[in-house]
Amino acid sequence: LVRPIVGVIEDYTSENGTVLMDRALYKQHWDDEAVNVFDVNLQPGADSQAVQLALRRLLMGNQQAFVYTNSEYKQWIIGLVDHMFKLNYAQMVVAILVAVIGIVNTLIISVAERKREIGVIRAIGGTRTQTRRMILLEAVAIAVVGMVAGVLKGLLDTYFAVRTGAAVLGGYSIPYYFPWTMLLAAFPVAVGIALLSAWWPARQAVSMNVIKALNYE
Repeated sequence: LVRPIVGVIEDYTSENGTVLMDRALYKQHWDDEAVNVFDVNLQPGADSQAVQLALRRLLMGNQQAFVYTNSEYKQWIIGLVDHMFKLNYAQMVVAILVAVIGIVNTLIISVAERKREIGVIRAIGGTRTQTRRMILLEAVAIAVVGMVAGVLKGLLDTYFAVRTGAAVLGGYSIPYYFPWTMLLAAFPVAVGIALLSAWWPARQAVSMNVIKALNYE
């Protein structure tokens, strides 16, 4: 069977692609009258709930079918996507915990290794507030560098997934949008987590005995 192709569109209903043709032509050449999906387009102002109820009554006892309105079908799809991303959310929580532990560990080691330096700063007039601020700023710097590196890697991975990966597996590419809103919201959160993580190391630094710190080798 040879027929001309009159158009090519992006269709996300199947990863194997979709061929749209006249139903009569399909039945004629494939001898198949089976149907698995009906799309019902309503006139403007029509009551979708009433049409849905009427279709269910019509099919009751004859065919087993799911009858969804457009909004219900969208919610069902969104629910499937949300379930898929729950694992990602769990991974994000684990990543945040690992980052907190990493910042705390790094700053504790930094304070321990610079005990004499901190003692000298305190001895020449450095206040507890200035010492605390120094540790907190170091934590913020670690968070900013880590976030920039993470964002760059995430953007490259996502671009590969929605462009190259989708094209190879599904035959089409998914639109790519830069998440400015999420990125702007994540920045103060990352800084806040870094400051909370630095609280204990900063407390150790400001409560350090100056005499002992000066004698530390």
